[in-house]
Amino acid sequence: MHNRGLTTDVAIDRFRNPSYVRDLHDPFELGGIAEAVGVIQGSIAAGEPIVIHGDYDADGLTATAVLHDTLAQLGAQVSAFVPSRYEEGYGVAAATLVRLQRAGAKLVITVDCGISDAAAITAARAAGLKVIVTDHHVPPGTLPATEAVVNPNLPGEGYPNKALTGVGVAFKLAQALLAKAELSQAERERREKWLLDLVAIGTVADMAELRGENRALVKFGLLVLQQTRRPGLRKLLQSAGVTADTLSSERIGYAIAPRLNAPGRVGHARDALQLLITDDEAEATRLAAGVEQTNQERQRLTLSAVAGARRQLAARDADDRLIFLDGEWKSGVVGLVAGRLVREYARPAIVIERGPELSRGSVRSVPAFHVAEALQAHGDLLQSYGGHAQAGGFTVETAKLEVFRDRLQAFARESIAVEALRPELEIEAELRGEELDWDLIEQLASLEPFGIGNPKPVFLLRAMSVEAISVVGRDQSHLKLTIRVPGGEPLTALAFGLADRQAELTIGQSTDIVGHPVVNEFNGSKELEWHVSDFRTD
Repeated sequence: MHNRGLTTDVAIDRFRNPSYVRDLHDPFELGGIAEAVGVIQGSIAAGEPIVIHGDYDADGLTATAVLHDTLAQLGAQVSAFVPSRYEEGYGVAAATLVRLQRAGAKLVITVDCGISDAAAITAARAAGLKVIVTDHHVPPGTLPATEAVVNPNLPGEGYPNKALTGVGVAFKLAQALLAKAELSQAERERREKWLLDLVAIGTVADMAELRGENRALVKFGLLVLQQTRRPGLRKLLQSAGVTADTLSSERIGYAIAPRLNAPGRVGHARDALQLLITDDEAEATRLAAGVEQTNQERQRLTLSAVAGARRQLAARDADDRLIFLDGEWKSGVVGLVAGRLVREYARPAIVIERGPELSRGSVRSVPAFHVAEALQAHGDLLQSYGGHAQAGGFTVETAKLEVFRDRLQAFARESIAVEALRPELEIEAELRGEELDWDLIEQLASLEPFGIGNPKPVFLLRAMSVEAISVVGRDQSHLKLTIRVPGGEPLTALAFGLADRQAELTIGQSTDIVGHPVVNEFNGSKELEWHVSDFRTD
């Protein structure tokens, strides 16, 4: 707790026991909410067709579903649209708004996008379309002129939680709409509660800081997700092998979010959206099977792209403080490749799908390099861009790629100190062997949900004896060890992705091992395991 800045009994109690009433802020504190509610209520009363324009990632999809379901329950004539990464691209395209208006839309509400699309939105409003923008990304210099803009990161915005995700902002708008609807207090709270499964998924998937309001949203969202009424989510959890007992923020990040993201990366995100909003069990079964198959294809494409990126990196300048790669990769997986490279090389990574005329890229970063600021500083070279501190995306003319690369490398050299690129592993504390027990597991569980701002604790076990070593996994990339503290019981340890370091270990060798304890459940039995983050031999 102290390592997380929690040094008083009050702070510790509030952290361990989030309160839905205490920790959630009044939605009307968020600028633009009151105006947005008024416009939406007017459209509902007039029977005007409303379209929710979302984004193709898990945050955007869950945000779309939250607002779609809320408006449908309030009697709106509402439909949802999510763009194709390969056709419309990121954000709100002018052609899309024209098409939606011609199809009858009178009001378009953006979620998780729109703040960087002033030109497209201004043109649509001039043609008579009403637009409300809800977003959380860092705004550019020129804001869209709309009926309302709702974004906790607008200049001068006083909302206490700047770390709301796209689904978080959509939920605050849903809260405000329900508060102004002719509903009993009990009914309003019931409808809010059943949205929290979506809010938890989108908040974790977008790697938001899990403190304060976000922590409460995810904590209670996980409880709702355990008993979700959405057949699509039930089928998705089942196909991912996630049960109510094993559900956690970590499982959202590693099992649920990648599956929701997969259709938008490999094909079209509409199937993932429909999976979230369908009430039909048969349709949910069919869609979940399709999403699972798409996720497997996404995994195959990612592994291939990572291998190609590593080949390029073999020839890179070792002094580069930023990785900048382009190739004939599918743009849907370049963000995953960039994330992998950041973890391996401890520096910002830009990975680009090179096209004949236009190229699309993704950026993943380290704390020392602010992605949104870097893209904004080079916006004159880009056709479109968006993002926040640690991640972003852009479209650039292929002819400008070299200039863009050179300017970004110079920008990185000026803004990133060499010391900031040294890989670090933060260890919470050293554990004695006898402290590794079920009581520790229960204490750590009280710190859930883990994520940004509240990382899963890793501990040091000193002088562990290695008694068995094997390489495991479908691609033989993991190590399985049997380790023992002197005088203690043997313990299974799994080192994911560390098979290439097998030669550093010797049977009987004394080894310091950093990682965290987990519970392995199999055939109704439970046993303690250790998941290895790193190790050092004598």
